[in-house]
Amino acid sequence: MSSYSFYTDFFPFCQGLASVGQDIKLDNRVLDLRTATNQAIFRVEGGIMKYFRDALTEEGFVEINSPKIISGKVLKNCP
Repeated sequence: MSSYSFYTDFFPFCQGLASVGQDIKLDNRVLDLRTATNQAIFRVEGGIMKYFRDALTEEGFVEINSPKIISGKVLKNCP
């Protein structure tokens, strides 16, 4: 049984969706991020993060944003 038939058997709403390999998706990542499937994933992830953020804020936690670590090569070009 192919993976495509597995998904369409258990998830009928997936019928008719294009199925491409991961190498093609990664080569065209900018376009792949705009698909309805990925947008739905982003919305679910965002909702989960909002839920945790709100729950922790209600408990008195403070959200901080720490500096990002950057490569040494970038710092070499700084005066």
